[in-house]
Amino acid sequence: MRLQSMSGEGVLQWIDDTELQHWACTAAARAAVGAVAVGDARLAAFQKDGSAAAVPAAFQCRTELGVLPADHPQRSDAQLRRVVAAVEDGDSQAAGSLLSDIVAGEVDRFQSDLPACALLSPPTTALMGTALLLSHLITRALAERPSATSDAPAWFEATASLARSSLQAAAAGAAKDSLQLSADIVADVLGSNNPVAEQLERLAAATLSAEAKKAQEERERRKAAELAAKLLAEEWPDAAETKAARLAEREAKTPVPERCWALRNVAGQLSMGGPGERARARSLLEQAVLLKQQYAGAADHPGVLPELLPLANLLAAEPEWQRDAAGVAGLAMSCFSNIAAAYLRRGDAVSAAVLLEASLRTFEEVAGVRSTAVKAAMRAADAALDGLSPEQRAVVADLRRGGEAVVRRVVAALTDELAAYQQGSLLTKVQRWDADGVVLIGPLH
Repeated sequence: MRLQSMSGEGVLQWIDDTELQHWACTAAARAAVGAVAVGDARLAAFQKDGSAAAVPAAFQCRTELGVLPADHPQRSDAQLRRVVAAVEDGDSQAAGSLLSDIVAGEVDRFQSDLPACALLSPPTTALMGTALLLSHLITRALAERPSATSDAPAWFEATASLARSSLQAAAAGAAKDSLQLSADIVADVLGSNNPVAEQLERLAAATLSAEAKKAQEERERRKAAELAAKLLAEEWPDAAETKAARLAEREAKTPVPERCWALRNVAGQLSMGGPGERARARSLLEQAVLLKQQYAGAADHPGVLPELLPLANLLAAEPEWQRDAAGVAGLAMSCFSNIAAAYLRRGDAVSAAVLLEASLRTFEEVAGVRSTAVKAAMRAADAALDGLSPEQRAVVADLRRGGEAVVRRVVAALTDELAAYQQGSLLTKVQRWDADGVVLIGPLH
């Protein structure tokens, strides 16, 4: 953190601990917004094509502190003291008006140069800035009683009431499920026992939809189960086989798509290492493929493709794994052939031909021309092309050149989102394919 003074002198000598603590909380909250923005962009890129390399891994969020001279009436501590004085005098209207002006300026400073973030809209970051300022007001009110004759409990309750009503007004009209992340950040910065953080958490809970409440309850239940299991393991050391059984039970409670995502994610990192790490990555990807096949009910179910492709690419990159790579590529070809057959059943021969040609262009060399899956795909592609007009064949030929892009698009449509980022239906992509078929992917031309 860099501290700068508007007066050109060392800033720490012109502020008190309350002001410095408020600025530190503001800087931490702004940094959290920046981290969420970068993390959300990288996750979106990773979920789209399996790579987040194009998204910067680092970010900079600069928060400056400007301090006016000690006798300046617009200093933040002087302004807050005027609010406190108005509260003590019983002039709630004047106190509210003064506080509104201070909040407006604070929100502008808090939102200055913040990175755009889909998960934290401007209204929610404005609410965060408001909450931090109101916490500053309450902290200063506790640190500086207005006068020796004031009735401290009654006076402080009036200040707290003003803060509560101000936060309530700032959160009015918030969209469903829009406040939870900002409430979590404020609680992390101020502490979960801070009265402003507690009220913001209640306001966020009031805006949760039924689906979000259910997901939150499930996360809390899972955390409680994990904590209980950890404490039990620490308190009662068991034999290795008992611990393994408990681990398997915990894994069984985790949804299959999330377990597969975790296996792919770890394997993707290990695959960039040395021979030992790549061997471990292979083991994890093979585990993910088997897990998804068991969940889908068929080895060549289209829903297995998000796990098959990373495994095929990893195996193809190692000379000693070429035979295994051919087998996995052939299985991927069978999955694509099943999708093409589904397109044909819906009367979309163009999409079927595009997909078959794209999969052949991508996997034919790895699988080998003698592969049963490759031969079947060739026959199916020829049959699909025979029924097309010259114009439709031209479309297929043009799209075939971008075969890898077609493959990525299909796989992306079949890849589950993490539960925390799902919108709408909580059905997995395997379930949606079984229900809707190629409607899940859409036409490929």
